[in-house]
Amino acid sequence: MISLLKRRKLRKQLKEYLHMARHARHMREDIADPRDIAALVDAEAVVRQIREEGGGDHIEQAVATLEAAADKVYPNKNRTGIRENVEVVIVALGAAMAIRAFFFQPFKIPTGSMQPTLNGIQSTWQADSSWNEKQPLKFFNWLLTGESYKVIRAKASGQLTYGAGGRDNSVVYIGGVEHKIPQFMNDLAQIDRNKVYKKGEMLIPGPGESGIPVQAEGRIEAIQVDQNGDYVLLIGNMPHVVPAHLLQPNTLKYYNKGDVILAGKVIAGDHILVNKMKYNFMSPERGDISVFDTRNINDPGVRKDTFYIKRMVGLAGEKIQIQNNRIVADGEVVREPPMFETIATDPIYSGGHANAPGSRLATQDDYIQLADDEYLMMGDNTKPMMSLDGRFFGGVPRNDFQGPAIFVYWPFREHWGIVR
Repeated sequence: MISLLKRRKLRKQLKEYLHMARHARHMREDIADPRDIAALVDAEAVVRQIREEGGGDHIEQAVATLEAAADKVYPNKNRTGIRENVEVVIVALGAAMAIRAFFFQPFKIPTGSMQPTLNGIQSTWQADSSWNEKQPLKFFNWLLTGESYKVIRAKASGQLTYGAGGRDNSVVYIGGVEHKIPQFMNDLAQIDRNKVYKKGEMLIPGPGESGIPVQAEGRIEAIQVDQNGDYVLLIGNMPHVVPAHLLQPNTLKYYNKGDVILAGKVIAGDHILVNKMKYNFMSPERGDISVFDTRNINDPGVRKDTFYIKRMVGLAGEKIQIQNNRIVADGEVVREPPMFETIATDPIYSGGHANAPGSRLATQDDYIQLADDEYLMMGDNTKPMMSLDGRFFGGVPRNDFQGPAIFVYWPFREHWGIVR
């Protein structure tokens, strides 16, 4: 009679043998010889019976038969730790791809069209990296906050001139050498922050009398952004308002090789999860912040191979207008969900939705009539040049939607958590 402790140990050992055999069968049953699979199944049955009965006279022989059958289906040399780990990784990647394809998909906010609800990539001037932006803390600072210090230096000496840039980069030349400047760094003004400006000197030069003169002597003490998106430079305790589009690399300065062209702190845009299941079972709702494919949008400013994220302001079949900075659907001002009231009344949103010159909603009388399968999408930030959205390209077909944004998973900043 086998003692209780020995019986428990035996059952555990036999369980491990059965797990090994089952793993071998699952890994190779689609390509192994059916006769070998059948032999392995029979050997498993014998060992399973011995385990259930708590022992037997032919345990060693049954286990040896099971090992031989498993080795024939899935040779032991293929069951090394490295190979099995690789197989586990492949299966995990397959599962992750399936989740991405059918359930949830990550997406990052590239631009400022949804600010301040969601942030795109932001950049602010900073003369040098701070203590937490240097190794070994640099990586951990980026991992938590998405912040990183970026600097672009002159590769050659000479005067700066502009070249033909693209959608993602601006191009400047210094000494005949090309320098690519990411679009998200174009907000960093290349003006001389160490220079002592004299009153009356041109801070930002322009043709005729369109430049911006210095109002008081001194250095640039601070740079802020006002509610209109323009920059306020403090010089000699006097504010100087500079339109954002005027801030650019300095074409008047002679650069020496190694001089800083642009430098500052770059903050990654919000990274979100998109619920790809919802629109398979429910209709899109007004107020959803949704990701959609641009493949069927016919607008020269819209790429065909990308995805946009905007807020749903118009539903299928509606007539949409913008009147007094409010969305009007079929003649009624949209007040629900409450986010539309917030956009219209909270100063941080700069006065609600704006008519856009040159768009389909340029005036209060203009309207967009949506088809029965179309939805109108707009950014929350509709200030000029901030959101290329449905005001310009019209409705988006329902089949082109990926789903609504549900969660900001990175960086761990003010927007982390459920998307509202």
